[in-house]
Amino acid sequence: MTILTISDQKVNASQYRWRQYYYRMSPTERELKKEKEVLRNFIATIKLSYSEANEMEAKVYGADSFSKLRAIKEELQSLKSRYFKISNKVEIVSSLIDEHFPEGHSRNIMKKYRLEFLDRLMGIQYDVGLNKDRALDDLSERIIMTRKKLWYIQ
Repeated sequence: MTILTISDQKVNASQYRWRQYYYRMSPTERELKKEKEVLRNFIATIKLSYSEANEMEAKVYGADSFSKLRAIKEELQSLKSRYFKISNKVEIVSSLIDEHFPEGHSRNIMKKYRLEFLDRLMGIQYDVGLNKDRALDDLSERIIMTRKKLWYIQ
């Protein structure tokens, strides 16, 4: 590859072409490009499913104005807060399982229920298209009801 020198920096031909393209952009296009890059990095920080992440990337790529990017950013903020709430609920349900069905219990029925509830929790956590809030609430109620049925086991 050919090495060029631009203002005391050595660059190869592809970097030079990219710089020429970048410097021919209008200032608005440059800012739009920077905002898109910020949103792409923001998408990478949120724990989205693969399809949701691809959908959001496509929206960012197709945005051609700052108002569209602002709307996408608001949507991403709401997704982030929703996923944060769900992760908090998952932690609460996990601690509920640990509290009512401790790991080293000697009874087989307690071990069986612990594994069943942990399996359901993982299924809820990684399922796509499921109302996770409702499913986590149902699971926590089921844990409490099962423990009430097994009141005689200490």
